[in-house]
Amino acid sequence: MSHHDNTPREYRPIEDFPIYRDWSSRVIHDQWQRNPPYRGSVSPTLMTFGSIDVGKQSATQHGTITNTGSRPLRVLSITSVGEFLVTHNCPPVLERGGVVDIAVVFSPQRGGQAQGGIYVNTGDARGTEFIELLGFGVGSGGGGGTTLPSLSISNGILEDGDGGGGGDPIDPPDPEPEPGVLAVIPTSLVYSSVIVGQVSPIMTVQITNGTSVATALSAITVPAEFETLDVGLVGTSLLPNTSASIRVRFKPVVTAGPKSGVMEIVTTGKTFSVPLNGIALPKPAMIRLKTGGNQFIRTTDGVAVPLNSVNWFGAEGTNHTPHGTWVRRWTDIIDQIRQMGFNCIRMPFSGDTFAGTPPITAFDEELNPEFVGKTAMEIMDMIIDYCHDSGLYVLLDHHRRNAGAGADGSPIGSGYTKAQWLATWVAWANRYKAKTNVLGADLHNEPHDHTWAEWAALSEECAAAIHAVVSTWLIFVEGVGDYEGDNYWWGGQLMGVRTRPVVLGVADRLVYSPHTYGQSVGNQSWMSNDFQTVPGYPNNLYQVWDEHWGFIHYENIAPIFIGEMGGHFGLDGQGNLTKPHRVSETQWMTELVRYIRGSRGAASVPAGGRMSYAWWSFNPNSGDTGGLVQDDWATPQAPKLTLLAPTLT
Repeated sequence: MSHHDNTPREYRPIEDFPIYRDWSSRVIHDQWQRNPPYRGSVSPTLMTFGSIDVGKQSATQHGTITNTGSRPLRVLSITSVGEFLVTHNCPPVLERGGVVDIAVVFSPQRGGQAQGGIYVNTGDARGTEFIELLGFGVGSGGGGGTTLPSLSISNGILEDGDGGGGGDPIDPPDPEPEPGVLAVIPTSLVYSSVIVGQVSPIMTVQITNGTSVATALSAITVPAEFETLDVGLVGTSLLPNTSASIRVRFKPVVTAGPKSGVMEIVTTGKTFSVPLNGIALPKPAMIRLKTGGNQFIRTTDGVAVPLNSVNWFGAEGTNHTPHGTWVRRWTDIIDQIRQMGFNCIRMPFSGDTFAGTPPITAFDEELNPEFVGKTAMEIMDMIIDYCHDSGLYVLLDHHRRNAGAGADGSPIGSGYTKAQWLATWVAWANRYKAKTNVLGADLHNEPHDHTWAEWAALSEECAAAIHAVVSTWLIFVEGVGDYEGDNYWWGGQLMGVRTRPVVLGVADRLVYSPHTYGQSVGNQSWMSNDFQTVPGYPNNLYQVWDEHWGFIHYENIAPIFIGEMGGHFGLDGQGNLTKPHRVSETQWMTELVRYIRGSRGAASVPAGGRMSYAWWSFNPNSGDTGGLVQDDWATPQAPKLTLLAPTLT
């Protein structure tokens, strides 16, 4: 992370820990985390309704809300989004161990794919719980019914409680299917696109015995490239008025293209056929990159590849792994990054990461069982391999000397010698030299303690050590903080390149990587904000960028990769506009996007190709900028993605 040296770093107080679990790598693991007094959970996390005629209503599906904490829990709100209706009889206070039912129906108002969700705000340390809802409307849109309302409990407060009243419960609709019927719902499953070799999220078919006699489940078969996780149900009996869930996922393993087949569920006297459909995408080819003028180009054919990147931090801290895996599956985070339009992840680490082992509190064991018992590097291996199969490049960033928070200003100091820094990079280079999706080395984050001349010399020495192991790696050299009395953002001051460029022993491998930020991170004399007005803002920004680092791109010296940039843009962790500088920071970002795309002014003609960048950050637990997702680690911060959209096409 970055800030100007006249601006104090924002740290989250411990009182904010229930929301900001792990701000900027500072890990707090206490009794609250091990035995949380307030915690709620939902099940399942995904409901699929299959194909339903427009204007009609699906069978009801059921989920639960459970108080898994050690005290009574107030439920602040239960809200549905999309063409779905949720009803429930949840009291305002849910007792310890209490479980309540929520009933959900799908009523499509238009044809095509329908997505929605149920947001259950229990006010616990993890934030809002989310159930994803998927369905498919059959027929033409618009008619056939009215828009269904969202129901919610609101204005609750989180506190110790002894249960109690709080209004009349809302009666759920009659259960489906009708008594006396043996049935399955949904009657078909349609999966999102999946890359060959990867696995889709789980979808569920529920078989319900509404008859008065038990029925045996004698067989469950699925077509090739689909998989059921519940073959253990075969040979069991389904008692009257009970249900069983059969989990199925799409797992293409051979070729790309549409995939379809029929799952058969054989019971006493009746066989159900459930069509399964998905699209398999081909594995992307990960070709090594080098530099050509001011662009990244493929080594095979010279085609330019602009890098649209995002930072996923955490491994540089005492967790030793990227954050968020305490609430989400690690592959789901990577999938979401790819789906947002990014083709690269900048991965911070520390000098302690290579020998580190994550604490068990760094991740959820049920969501991420592969992490149990693994070292930090074994987890990093899995992440890099999955990124490769997902078509994502990875940039390794030596963010700190030792595990912790913030920018330490130099790769040398506090018992961490130059020899250790070089040895760390040699170890990482040896481990990942064969991985074609690993771009190379961001040598050290924000080396603001050095003069430019010092840092340029250190960069050349470190690059030589790396290239002795893997000559194909790109070397990313950040700026300093001050050059001859001119202060800029830490990591962004590259004016010294004019008179003292970095010279590598391997051609076409040098990248300059400035950091630049908006008003959320600190006040700067060249930027207007809620408390100051700067004449000529925001058009004056082009000259500021040109002078400090933009000239490198426009004079075709080397590629520019903005290693960190970002802001809040007024948004808090719930997506509400409660933070300052929204207008001025949005202006800053709008002009920076134009600059990245090759325009040196709002009205200028694009010239010289475009720059590359890494947004700070995907993580919502950055105190300086927030994330591309809200505090639930899942819901996109849509206004931020809208600002970035011109670079993601």
